[in-house]
Amino acid sequence: MRVLVEPDDPAPEQAVRRAAAIDALVAHHAPELPRLHHGYGAATWAVLEAALAAGHDVRVGLEDTLVLPDGSPARDNADLVATAAALAARTRGTPAG
Repeated sequence: MRVLVEPDDPAPEQAVRRAAAIDALVAHHAPELPRLHHGYGAATWAVLEAALAAGHDVRVGLEDTLVLPDGSPARDNADLVATAAALAARTRGTPAG
């Protein structure tokens, strides 16, 4: 079992705060459950970055965002996933792959 953390706040800062609040509740009530984070729209990359920094898993796809962190359009889901993998590697200090 895994808890899906998916704040739908449009503002990145608010989405990250809401995800952290959800994390705190889960940590208090069911700390053994892993969490999987994803965001929506402009908040997607901030949510993923904060989740990775906290050691959580993430997911991303075109249903979440159509753009890369720099605002350029993603070519496809593979482009988003590769970007998220690179972000995870930088954040966690492991090779992307």
